[in-house]
Amino acid sequence: MEKLKNRRLPASLLLEGLIALAMFGVLTTLVLGELGDSRQQRLEELRQGEVLRVAKMAIQTRQDQLSINQVSVQVERSAKSLKVYHEGKVVIAVERTKLPAFTLLEALVALLVISGGLLVFQGLTSLFASRTPVPKSHQARGVVALSGPAGH
Repeated sequence: MEKLKNRRLPASLLLEGLIALAMFGVLTTLVLGELGDSRQQRLEELRQGEVLRVAKMAIQTRQDQLSINQVSVQVERSAKSLKVYHEGKVVIAVERTKLPAFTLLEALVALLVISGGLLVFQGLTSLFASRTPVPKSHQARGVVALSGPAGH
C-alpha cells in the first residue's frame, strides 16, 4: 500500500481528468436541460389537444360553454360564424361563405371534358391497333410487335 501512496502522477494527467470531468458535466447539463424542454413542449401539445377535443365536444353538443378535465371553452355562434374561446383566446374560428352555383357547373364541365378526352384517346388507340400490321412470325406466338415506319 505504501507504494501507491508515494506514487506521483504527472500534472498533465490530473488536468486532463479535470477537463474530461468538466466536459461530462456540461454535456450532462445540456442533455438534461433539453429533456426538460422537450417534456414541457410535449405537455403543452397534450394540453392543446385536450382543448381542441373539448371544443369539438362543445360544438357537437351545441353547448355555449363546456368544462371537462379542468378545460373550459366558450362557444360564440352567429349567423355567419362560429368561434370557440379558451382562456380568452380564439381556438377555432369558422366562417360561413356562399359559393357561387357556377362552381359546381364548372366542375361538371371539367369532368365532361376529361371523360371526352379519354374517349378520344381510347378511340385513337383502338384505330391505331387495328391498322397496325402484325408480322406472321409473331402471330403464331401471340406476340404483337409495334415497329416504326416501313423502310427503317
